[in-house]
Amino acid sequence: YCYGGTLYDYLYCKNFNITEKEACYIIFQLCSIVSYIHSYGIIHNDINLNSIFLEKNCEFSEIRLGSFQKVKFFNMNEENCGFCVEYNG
Repeated sequence: YCYGGTLYDYLYCKNFNITEKEACYIIFQLCSIVSYIHSYGIIHNDINLNSIFLEKNCEFSEIRLGSFQKVKFFNMNEENCGFCVEYNG
């Protein structure tokens, strides 16, 4: 469970005004998460401020990605061309 709420809630409480250093920290984490799930062939398909969660409600908190309802899986065929399939689970 992430006690910090969503990234939207955090930014709203700060009047959408955070330092460049903190923004870079958040973006770096998000890019790392997306790279990780892509390495397993997962496409999130709905990343927004309400699907990014903070572990704590403080600056430089670790983030988590949630809301995987619209996930797709990426597969590679022999010609190395990718295609997506819907998850019906």
